[in-house]
Amino acid sequence: MAKLLHSYGAEIDLVAHNETPLLLAIKSRRLKLFDWLLQSGANIDFQGEKGHSGLSYAIKRKYTGHQVKMLLAHGADPLLKASDGSTPLSFAMDQRRTMLVALLSDHAR
Repeated sequence: MAKLLHSYGAEIDLVAHNETPLLLAIKSRRLKLFDWLLQSGANIDFQGEKGHSGLSYAIKRKYTGHQVKMLLAHGADPLLKASDGSTPLSFAMDQRRTMLVALLSDHAR
């Protein structure tokens, strides 16, 4: 459905209720849509109402290392601060996910 809508000119980064389709796909674990939106150039670092990015939600929702790597490969910022000062890297540290901490640290700008 997303491909069809996009083929008719629908915006990939349309903001509704302070969320983009990519942010909503990550929050709701719609992995096929998540992958398609990444491949289609969705805004990787859009921040929702409280300033959390898709990468933040992926870490909070315990996405796999591979899925986090996909976000990083498309330019997600592991140091992007939310309104409360938290970052995707700080979430990974709080969860004691050492492999993700190393991965995010390697991609820190």
